[in-house]
Amino acid sequence: MRRLLVTIISGVLVASVAAAQRHAAASKTYVNVSTGFCLDSNAEGAVYTLGCNGGNYQNWERQDKRLVNVSTGKCLDSNAEGKVYALGCNGGNYQNWERQDKRLVNVSTGKCLDSNAEGKVYALGCNGGNYQNWTSNEEPATPVATPPSTCTVDQILKLKDAGLTQEQIEAACGTSATKPPRL
Repeated sequence: MRRLLVTIISGVLVASVAAAQRHAAASKTYVNVSTGFCLDSNAEGAVYTLGCNGGNYQNWERQDKRLVNVSTGKCLDSNAEGKVYALGCNGGNYQNWERQDKRLVNVSTGKCLDSNAEGKVYALGCNGGNYQNWTSNEEPATPVATPPSTCTVDQILKLKDAGLTQEQIEAACGTSATKPPRL
Protein backbone atom coordinates (compact mmCIF):
# COMPACT_ATOMS: atom_id res chain seq x y z
CA MET A 1 0.00 0.00 0.00
CA ARG A 2 2.76 2.42 0.95
CA ARG A 3 4.66 1.62 -2.26
CA LEU A 4 1.52 2.30 -4.33
CA LEU A 5 1.04 5.67 -2.60
CA VAL A 6 4.69 6.66 -3.27
CA THR A 7 4.29 5.65 -6.92
CA ILE A 8 1.12 7.74 -7.28
CA ILE A 9 2.68 10.80 -5.60
CA SER A 10 5.80 10.49 -7.75
CA GLY A 11 3.66 10.34 -10.89
CA VAL A 12 1.72 13.45 -9.89
CA LEU A 13 4.94 15.37 -9.14
CA VAL A 14 6.50 14.39 -12.47
CA ALA A 15 3.34 15.43 -14.34
CA SER A 16 3.21 18.77 -12.46
CA VAL A 17 6.85 19.56 -13.22
CA ALA A 18 6.37 18.66 -16.90
CA ALA A 19 3.28 20.91 -17.14
CA ALA A 20 5.17 23.81 -15.51
CA GLN A 21 8.06 23.37 -17.94
CA ARG A 22 5.69 23.34 -20.94
CA HIS A 23 4.00 26.52 -19.64
CA ALA A 24 7.34 28.28 -19.10
CA ALA A 25 8.51 27.30 -22.58
CA ALA A 26 5.27 28.53 -24.16
CA SER A 27 5.33 32.00 -22.58
CA LYS A 28 7.57 34.80 -23.80
CA THR A 29 8.74 38.14 -22.57
CA TYR A 30 8.61 40.88 -25.21
CA VAL A 31 11.37 43.48 -24.93
CA ASN A 32 11.24 46.83 -26.71
CA VAL A 33 14.42 47.25 -28.78
CA SER A 34 14.73 51.01 -28.14
CA THR A 35 14.07 51.09 -24.39
CA GLY A 36 15.05 47.60 -23.24
CA PHE A 37 11.80 47.56 -21.21
CA CYS A 38 9.44 44.57 -21.11
CA LEU A 39 5.81 44.56 -22.23
CA ASP A 40 3.88 44.48 -18.95
CA SER A 41 0.31 44.53 -17.71
CA ASN A 42 -1.69 44.52 -14.49
CA ALA A 43 -4.93 43.09 -13.13
CA GLU A 44 -6.86 46.21 -14.21
CA GLY A 45 -5.88 45.65 -17.85
CA ALA A 46 -3.40 48.51 -18.22
CA VAL A 47 -0.55 47.74 -20.64
CA TYR A 48 2.79 49.51 -20.40
CA THR A 49 6.52 48.75 -20.43
CA LEU A 50 8.64 48.41 -17.34
CA GLY A 51 12.15 47.27 -16.52
CA CYS A 52 12.27 43.51 -17.02
CA ASN A 53 11.76 41.78 -13.68
CA GLY A 54 10.89 38.17 -14.53
CA GLY A 55 7.33 38.46 -13.17
CA ASN A 56 4.38 36.74 -14.80
CA TYR A 57 2.74 40.08 -15.68
CA GLN A 58 5.60 40.38 -18.20
CA ASN A 59 5.05 36.90 -19.64
CA TRP A 60 2.79 36.49 -22.64
CA GLU A 61 1.64 33.22 -24.15
CA ARG A 62 0.97 33.03 -27.87
CA GLN A 63 -2.40 31.39 -28.59
CA ASP A 64 -2.83 31.41 -32.34
CA LYS A 65 -2.58 35.15 -33.11
CA ARG A 66 -3.49 36.27 -29.59
CA LEU A 67 -1.01 37.30 -26.88
CA VAL A 68 -2.38 36.22 -23.51
CA ASN A 69 -0.92 37.61 -20.28
CA VAL A 70 0.20 34.69 -18.10
CA SER A 71 -0.78 36.41 -14.83
CA THR A 72 -4.21 37.75 -15.79
CA GLY A 73 -5.33 35.49 -18.64
CA LYS A 74 -6.31 38.66 -20.54
CA CYS A 75 -5.53 39.25 -24.21
CA LEU A 76 -3.44 42.11 -25.59
CA ASP A 77 -6.08 44.29 -27.26
CA SER A 78 -6.23 47.53 -29.22
CA ASN A 79 -8.73 49.80 -30.94
CA ALA A 80 -8.94 52.04 -34.00
CA GLU A 81 -7.65 55.03 -31.99
CA GLY A 82 -4.44 53.15 -31.17
CA LYS A 83 -5.09 52.54 -27.48
CA VAL A 84 -3.59 49.30 -26.17
CA TYR A 85 -4.86 47.44 -23.12
CA ALA A 86 -5.52 43.89 -21.87
CA LEU A 87 -9.09 42.62 -21.99
CA GLY A 88 -10.80 39.29 -21.53
CA CYS A 89 -10.18 37.21 -24.64
CA ASN A 90 -13.19 37.51 -26.95
CA GLY A 91 -12.01 36.19 -30.33
CA GLY A 92 -12.13 39.61 -32.01
CA ASN A 93 -9.52 40.74 -34.53
CA TYR A 94 -8.44 43.65 -32.32
CA GLN A 95 -6.89 40.93 -30.12
CA ASN A 96 -4.98 39.34 -33.00
CA TRP A 97 -1.35 40.31 -33.55
CA GLU A 98 0.89 39.12 -36.38
CA ARG A 99 4.64 38.95 -36.07
CA GLN A 100 6.29 40.78 -39.00
CA ASP A 101 10.05 40.63 -38.49
CA LYS A 102 10.43 42.24 -35.05
CA ARG A 103 7.13 44.12 -35.21
CA LEU A 104 3.80 43.08 -33.66
CA VAL A 105 1.06 44.23 -36.05
CA ASN A 106 -2.60 44.39 -35.04
CA VAL A 107 -4.65 42.36 -37.54
CA SER A 108 -7.68 44.65 -37.36
CA THR A 109 -5.98 48.05 -37.63
CA GLY A 110 -2.68 47.24 -39.34
CA LYS A 111 -0.96 49.39 -36.69
CA CYS A 112 2.25 48.38 -34.96
CA LEU A 113 2.66 47.91 -31.23
CA ASP A 114 4.72 50.93 -30.19
CA SER A 115 6.21 52.34 -27.01
CA ASN A 116 8.21 55.27 -25.71
CA ALA A 117 10.85 56.02 -23.08
CA GLU A 118 8.15 56.85 -20.50
CA GLY A 119 6.79 53.29 -20.71
CA LYS A 120 3.59 54.12 -22.58
CA VAL A 121 2.34 51.49 -25.01
CA TYR A 122 0.07 52.26 -27.96
CA ALA A 123 -0.53 51.21 -31.57
CA LEU A 124 0.72 53.52 -34.30
CA GLY A 125 1.08 53.32 -38.05
CA CYS A 126 4.12 51.18 -38.79
CA ASN A 127 7.10 53.47 -39.46
CA GLY A 128 10.18 51.23 -39.22
CA GLY A 129 11.41 52.81 -35.98
CA ASN A 130 12.99 50.79 -33.18
CA TYR A 131 10.23 51.73 -30.71
CA GLN A 132 8.08 49.40 -32.83
CA ASN A 133 10.57 46.53 -32.69
CA TRP A 134 10.17 43.86 -30.02
CA THR A 135 12.38 40.89 -29.29
CA SER A 136 11.23 37.93 -27.29
CA ASN A 137 13.24 35.91 -24.81
CA GLU A 138 13.94 33.43 -27.61
CA GLU A 139 15.51 36.02 -29.92
CA PRO A 140 18.72 38.06 -29.66
CA ALA A 141 18.14 41.67 -28.55
CA THR A 142 20.10 43.21 -31.41
CA PRO A 143 18.85 46.69 -32.39
CA VAL A 144 17.61 47.04 -35.94
CA ALA A 145 19.01 49.95 -37.96
CA THR A 146 16.50 52.74 -38.51
CA PRO A 147 16.25 54.14 -42.02
CA PRO A 148 17.20 57.83 -42.40
CA SER A 149 13.63 59.16 -42.54
CA THR A 150 10.65 56.89 -42.69
CA CYS A 151 7.88 59.15 -41.34
CA THR A 152 5.77 61.55 -43.30
CA VAL A 153 5.19 65.07 -42.03
CA ASP A 154 1.66 64.03 -40.98
CA GLN A 155 3.06 61.10 -38.97
CA ILE A 156 5.59 63.40 -37.28
CA LEU A 157 2.84 65.84 -36.33
CA LYS A 158 0.74 62.98 -34.92
CA LEU A 159 3.72 61.82 -32.85
CA LYS A 160 4.17 65.36 -31.52
CA ASP A 161 0.44 65.57 -30.72
CA ALA A 162 0.76 62.25 -28.86
CA GLY A 163 3.31 63.90 -26.56
CA LEU A 164 6.51 62.31 -27.84
CA THR A 165 9.69 64.32 -27.43
CA GLN A 166 11.89 65.30 -30.35
CA GLU A 167 14.39 62.63 -29.30
CA GLN A 168 11.69 59.94 -29.37
CA ILE A 169 10.43 61.09 -32.75
CA GLU A 170 13.97 61.05 -34.14
CA ALA A 171 14.49 57.54 -32.77
CA ALA A 172 11.23 56.38 -34.34
CA CYS A 173 11.58 58.18 -37.67
CA GLY A 174 15.26 58.94 -38.18
CA THR A 175 17.28 61.99 -37.23
CA SER A 176 16.17 64.12 -40.18
CA ALA A 177 12.49 63.39 -39.55
CA THR A 178 11.85 66.39 -37.28
CA LYS A 179 13.16 68.86 -39.82
CA PRO A 180 10.07 69.56 -41.93
CA PRO A 181 10.61 70.16 -45.63
CA ARG A 182 10.54 73.75 -46.87
CA LEU A 183 7.39 74.60 -48.75
